[in-house]
Amino acid sequence: MGLFAGIELVSNRATKEPVPESIAITIAGECTKRGLLIGRTNRSFDNFNNTLCLSPALIAGRSDIEEIVAILEDVFSSIKLP
Repeated sequence: MGLFAGIELVSNRATKEPVPESIAITIAGECTKRGLLIGRTNRSFDNFNNTLCLSPALIAGRSDIEEIVAILEDVFSSIKLP
């Protein structure tokens, strides 16, 4: 196995209202274009398909994690949220 982590995407931090599923789909797609394969919840729950799923290899080092974070930061800054 390895590290498992999730990033819940919300439109409002106070109410924790989930972003539309299309946002998670777009982010996962943009990450793939940049060479980062991530998962996402996929119709697991009605209206709660807003979690990105990360599972880097158990042997992932600091530079690997930094690369993942850099790609995520780049994608997050390029996505226009509603």
